[in-house]
Amino acid sequence: MLNIQLPDNLLQEIEAAGVTGSAVDAFVQQAVREKLDEEERRKEFHRLTAKIREAMLAKGLTEEEILADFEKHRRLPLARIQ
Repeated sequence: MLNIQLPDNLLQEIEAAGVTGSAVDAFVQQAVREKLDEEERRKEFHRLTAKIREAMLAKGLTEEEILADFEKHRRLPLARIQ
């Protein structure tokens, strides 16, 4: 098993949040799980955007054309409608 040491100031912040004793382990494990989930979402976002970029380039579309089309179809803010 990996043994990770937390800096004293970080441990103090955790304890100041009301987490003490053996609950610190569970708290840190949950924080690591959340960070791993975030990292997976980030990787998936980059994978999908690369795939979209490839499809866009394969169709001969430029970024400017995509942005212009987006602007054309974007809804007007409520303040401009009234």
